[in-house]
Parts: sequence; structure tokens; C-alpha cells
Amino acid sequence: MDKKVDLSKVQRILVIKFKHIGDVLLMVPTVRALREKFPKAHIACLMNKGTEEMLTGNPLIDEILTFDRSVKKLTRIKKITESLNWAKSIRNKRFDLVVDLGGGDRGAVIAFVSGAKIRASFDVPREKVAFKNLFPKLEYLLFHWHFKGKGTLGRRFLFTHLARLKGIREHTIEHDLNVVRNLGIDTKNKELEIFVSDEDRRHIESLLKEKGIGKEKILAIIHPVSRWREKEWRDEGFAKACDYLIDRYHSKVIFTSGPGKREMRRVREIISLMKKTPVDLSGKITLKQLVALIERSNLYLGLDSAPMHIASALKKPLIALFDPTSIPEWAPRGKNQIALSVKAGVDEIIEALDKELSGKREWRETTS
Repeated sequence: MDKKVDLSKVQRILVIKFKHIGDVLLMVPTVRALREKFPKAHIACLMNKGTEEMLTGNPLIDEILTFDRSVKKLTRIKKITESLNWAKSIRNKRFDLVVDLGGGDRGAVIAFVSGAKIRASFDVPREKVAFKNLFPKLEYLLFHWHFKGKGTLGRRFLFTHLARLKGIREHTIEHDLNVVRNLGIDTKNKELEIFVSDEDRRHIESLLKEKGIGKEKILAIIHPVSRWREKEWRDEGFAKACDYLIDRYHSKVIFTSGPGKREMRRVREIISLMKKTPVDLSGKITLKQLVALIERSNLYLGLDSAPMHIASALKKPLIALFDPTSIPEWAPRGKNQIALSVKAGVDEIIEALDKELSGKREWRETTS
């Protein structure tokens, strides 16, 4: 522990994570650690607008707050006004403990402005501040509510407790937990959880029925796209792997993607290379409907992305393709969940599919 801390008066807690969708889901074990330590506390979570569905419905959380990044598009005066009003609303909630699970500046300033007596986050490498870039940093503090750069200018002043980095690459779940471990808080349960409504489940069942897919059908969800193109596997590989799933296991193969035109176009390009006919739901369902679809499925094949973390949380057999440098930090950690490099060949993927599926009773019955 960094230094002694009195947690006896903590009644209201704010957990901040200004990251992407999958990152927000990975904060669940940290929230659980806080709930186990403070079973009667009010726990709020703050994240970027558009990522909150990873936490909605989670009984560990009492309140979800979102930050609308479109404030950046406002004029400077309006930006200052909105920032001040927003900061005031956070301060009025009178949090006793703020846990920031990011290394950025916005979370650091919000933690400080909240007025919480205990403010915890990561320590990050110090950024060299030269005279020539000192004033731009101060300007960002005054007008943008964050510092320019890595956020290390004044970070030790904004937080009361900073967890030191271990100097090794560890899983993001463990990395996040280190912030509260520095306060003497931990959990043995590091499982991910995600919740979906019956309405979304009914929507997916209705959609599958429209596609002629009954409840007895075996479903393989294929999510071959990412906002970062460098993470993506080759089209021919996905096409051959999907044809194999249909030929060998008589699976219903369903493609999904976000609503972006590039992602949807790429799905169509993959399908055009296939010999068999899959179902294309790319860009046609919401994030929570995707959760319901993955919950209904028997297998996930895709990239290092939010849907992969969703499939992991739902304890689905999965094969995830990673950029080689990200596996230690982001790999799924459940049983029957395989992480491979995007450099893997088709034969390696097919071998992984057989490893996941050939021993399962429901797939044997389908293929017998």
C-alpha cells in the first residue's frame, strides 16, 4: 500500500474510466472489489458516452454517469461554461473516494474537482516539462479541463494515492485492480459480467426467426472488424474458416459489425469470398442486442475488440485474433477461450475450431 488511508467514512464512491467499450467492461472486477469492501456504499461509474451499456443493469453499480466528448466541438466560452457546470455537478455529489482507472488528464482533474478526500489512480512515467511547453499545459488546464500530453504535470498533486506501475505487462483486469489494491482493497472474483434485458433477447429471437433460424440451431458469431485496421485478419482466412464451420459442423454462421460503412463493407467482401451462405447482421443490431445474440450463440470467432470481451464475459467458447503485442494485456481468460496472433494461418484457426467444438455433445449430435 502506498500510504495509510482511513476508509472508515467512505460512503460514496466514483469510479472513472474514460476508455473504449471493451475497456469499460474490464473494470467490473475493480467495481466488485469496491462493492465487497463497501457493501452499503453508493457506487457511481463515470465513462465516455456510448460505452455505458457495458455496465447497465449491473447490480454492483448504483449510478452511471457519462461524459459527452462532443463538448470539444463547442466554442471556447461555451466549453468553459459547460466544463464548469459539469464539474460542479460532480462536486455536488459529494464523493468520499474517487478511483480513476486511466492515465489521462480528464479523469485526474475530475477526481480533484470532485472534492473527494481519497483520490486514487495509477502513477505514470513523468513527462519532461520544458519552458517552451509549460504555458500550453497551463492553458489546457484552464480551458480544457485537462493537461496536454501524458497528464503527468501535477498528477501527484491531483491524487492522494498513486499505484506504482510494476514494469511488466499484465492483464488489464489486474492492472485496474492495482489501483484499489494500493488502498488495501482486493477481490478473489475476477469474473466479467454483462447484463441484457428480456426485450433485447426477444428482439434477437424474432430476428433469427425471420432468418429461418430456430432455437435448436447452432450459432457461430463472426466479428471480423475493428476500428483499427491493423488488428484485422485477412478476408480469405475468415471466408475459409466460416465455410469450414458450415461444412464440418453445419453451423449457422452470423456476421456482425458496428454501423460504420467501412466495417459493413468489409463484412460484405468476406462473404463474397465464401462458398456457403451465412447470415449478415453487420450494422443491424444495437450493442445490447449484440450481447443477446452472443449469449444465444455457441461460438465466437473474431478480433481483439469489445464483442470478444462480451463473449468472454458470457463464458462462450471463443477464438480471438490479436495483434501479437496485446495478448498478455487483453486476452480472454476463461475456459475454452483461445487467443491467437493475427499472423496465424487458416490451418491454425481450423485446428483451434476443432479443439473448441469437436468434443462438445451438442456439436457431435449436429454432425452425426
